[in-house]
Amino acid sequence: MVALIVSVAVLSQAQSKVTCPSCNGTKTSIERCAHCHNGAVLCNSCNGRGFTNDKCGSCGGRGEVSRSEKTLCRNCNGQKYFRENRPVSCTCRGGKRPMTTRGGNVTYVDCSRCGGKGVIDNYVNVACRQCGASGYAGSHTVSATCSACNGSGSKSTSCAQCSGHGSYACTSCGGYARMRVECGTCRGEGYIYVKD
Repeated sequence: MVALIVSVAVLSQAQSKVTCPSCNGTKTSIERCAHCHNGAVLCNSCNGRGFTNDKCGSCGGRGEVSRSEKTLCRNCNGQKYFRENRPVSCTCRGGKRPMTTRGGNVTYVDCSRCGGKGVIDNYVNVACRQCGASGYAGSHTVSATCSACNGSGSKSTSCAQCSGHGSYACTSCGGYARMRVECGTCRGEGYIYVKD
């Protein structure tokens, strides 16, 4: 009677080793990666924009730069020279030329070349003394839009961390969005025990 009770207890506790139904004996399973979104991780440096805005080094973030410009001479208005009349003597006799009449008499009439003035207009370039023929009188400072940043005060540069993409491949799953992990059913053994 005692032997019969022992044999029944042993039979009720008998188990068989079978292939894990969850992983089919491969010991692993594929799960969705919890560290990324479709295999990509948003870049923290640029907040997913792909670029960063840095203060413009040319204008210090002001958007304007100061530059020196030459001031035009007010005397000659930047022309450097003036046109000045320096008359020269005419070849006539004090504005008159002799002319013989029909009767053979000589009379003097106004010279057609100088109009009877005795001198002819002679315009020459005279250097402006006030600016020394440079056209400028000193310089002054003006503000201009910074050409490096077009007045924005900042420059956009490609993000160095994500190479301008705004995101990078997840290091946990390699960018595949899924990863192979130890099977939770068989705990990586590849098999489970079932009661006979």
